[in-house]
Amino acid sequence: MFYSNTMSILLTSFKMSEKFIDLPTSFEPYSVSRWQPSKYNYKSLDFLGAYDVNGDRLLLKGSSPDKYKLQLFEFYIKNWKVVDGWLKSLDNDKHIMLCCWCPYSESTKRQLKEHDSFICHTGLIGKIINKFRPDIDVYMDKDHIKLYKPFQPNRYRIIEL
Repeated sequence: MFYSNTMSILLTSFKMSEKFIDLPTSFEPYSVSRWQPSKYNYKSLDFLGAYDVNGDRLLLKGSSPDKYKLQLFEFYIKNWKVVDGWLKSLDNDKHIMLCCWCPYSESTKRQLKEHDSFICHTGLIGKIINKFRPDIDVYMDKDHIKLYKPFQPNRYRIIEL
């Protein structure tokens, strides 16, 4: 069973999110993907999406992980006022989950097959939370054990149900 008396943020997929909504300590779901599956209607945090500095969708295809990370952070820096406002608004009154397609998108399934890991921007969001809100606990679901190591938050725990 999950219990935490400090605010917790869970990095998970849409698919796994359903398992976490009805826990005794429930997580409020948010989408950080560019779009969400049709059966979901989570509040969207577009400012945490995978975009480049021009607001175009950021893709790993044809890019290195380092370039992807740099381009994502350029987008966050450009929108830092909103990102920082969101970080400062987080409090201990609730637990939230940030949902993305990974690792269930076709591209991340291929990455897992080829590299036994996958790249997802949610891990980089976790790194930002670690740095600017060290008082918040970051969790990842068991699927995120396979998250590409350089993209993993510096401090996190795995929740297994």
